[in-house]
Amino acid sequence: MCASTPNTGPETRPQPPLQVVAGIILAPDADLILLARRPLHKHQGGLWEFPGGKLEPGEAPVTGLVRELEEELGIRARDCAPFRRVEHDYGDRPLILDTWLVRAFSGEPVGNEGQEIAWMERLRLDAGIMPAANRAIAAILQATHWRQLRGATGDACPEAGPHPFNALNRRGIPAAPPGRVPRK
Repeated sequence: MCASTPNTGPETRPQPPLQVVAGIILAPDADLILLARRPLHKHQGGLWEFPGGKLEPGEAPVTGLVRELEEELGIRARDCAPFRRVEHDYGDRPLILDTWLVRAFSGEPVGNEGQEIAWMERLRLDAGIMPAANRAIAAILQATHWRQLRGATGDACPEAGPHPFNALNRRGIPAAPPGRVPRK
């Protein structure tokens, strides 16, 4: 007689990471960054984030960024550059967040999906009111000189070609390990 293996139910496989893109939208003439408040009924509801969203299957990050900003905010990104990639696991699903500096855009930002939006002072970004995946980005933005953010070499959106993430590191901008906030 063989010993039986207990049935523990259906085999569960880890979910693939959710691919998300977000814009760090710089105000045209001030040291401000646009944030959007997540709707209360969504994951991490009520927290402030860099605007963006999920990539469509096979969609290039820069294309997804332009699409998401048009859908959510009614703006068209004109000058953008990759900033940081953050990998974070919320426990229920891993996430890969590709962030982009958006230094020029056309249109006036509005919360097209009913979300609250606000321009926040870069040096006063409060990581405590942001989803965990955004916190490392907020800390890096605060530790980076404004001129470095403005002067980063970018391409017109969405025709930007292949690009390495964290390309700004060679310009002296501190990097944080995935999902970690650097300490001052």
